[in-house]
Amino acid sequence: MFNLSGHRPGIYRTREGKAVLVPDGMRDMEVAPVRIENTMGLLSAVFGKDQLHYALSWLKVALEDYRTGNPDAWRSSHLLCLVGERGAGKSFFQTLFTELMGGGEANPHDMLKAKDAGKFNQDLANAPHWRMEDCEPISKLSLRAAYSENVKHHCVTKMLNAHAKGRDKIQLPTFRRITISLNNEPDALTNLPVLTDSIRDKLLVLKYAKAETLGGDYSANIARFRSEMAAFRHYLLNDFKIPRELLEGGERMGFRHYVNPEIEELMEDTNPAKKFDEILGLVLFPKNREEAGPVKGTATQIHQMLTGDQTYGALARQILPSSTACGNFLRVLQRESPNRFLTTRPKGTTHWAISPP
Repeated sequence: MFNLSGHRPGIYRTREGKAVLVPDGMRDMEVAPVRIENTMGLLSAVFGKDQLHYALSWLKVALEDYRTGNPDAWRSSHLLCLVGERGAGKSFFQTLFTELMGGGEANPHDMLKAKDAGKFNQDLANAPHWRMEDCEPISKLSLRAAYSENVKHHCVTKMLNAHAKGRDKIQLPTFRRITISLNNEPDALTNLPVLTDSIRDKLLVLKYAKAETLGGDYSANIARFRSEMAAFRHYLLNDFKIPRELLEGGERMGFRHYVNPEIEELMEDTNPAKKFDEILGLVLFPKNREEAGPVKGTATQIHQMLTGDQTYGALARQILPSSTACGNFLRVLQRESPNRFLTTRPKGTTHWAISPP
């Protein structure tokens, strides 16, 4: 027996034929064609003209998929990242999204940071909104790497290792949309996945401007927007059409990804692979880079070169706790620049040939 997000009450049968009782399924959501001035005014103000259609498209796809009650109809989804100054009202938008989906949210941050948290996750299994905010910085590189991979996995797949107390784990499809709200500060931005080619198309990173319309009492604001929620659902399902230019290349998730250029610059500053590449250039190719040939060695040998350097060794040791970390970063850079980072495997050991940047 499991309460499963996105399922209607009844019996769900797994691919192996196992019957799972879903006693409490999807919540009823009212839809009505009335006015939505407050909601559209807020979204226009916080996202601006260039980002508004991305936000509306994400909300539309989420609502359409959820209302099917059919796991086979659910699409993969972007991680929605809201980045802005303190007090901008980012968490208010997350609360409105929970209301839009009929309620139900849980915080997946601890689970996403660990390869296998091993904890009970009935709350996640039953929550259509996986909501993260005010997260502690992820300073350890190994944790950030695992976090990035887990975020990517849970955006793409609908399956979850559901684990309720007193029951064995079981793979079940659950509906989820993941959001994270962050201040535009370096420590906070370590909670964004490392921006690589393999994860970029799973992200919707939006700059969030301060909502001037949210002054006054919080409860009164919630009530004001809640009164328009049925109408906003009607608008998303029946009136709003995803622009054609957003559909190109976005079939898997309903529309294409987007990373705000200003936020991307901030993300690059916190990208440990970029820092690693900078140290590689400074230590291995200090001058005459155009004339230099490739530097060769195993990950262990390259790790020793970097961490033993008199000038940059201390910086290298901050981001390279082990030769394994060095090898992991080399593989990340190889995916980005395969012609610069070549490998051979004599006697089963990976040897690198690194060309100058």
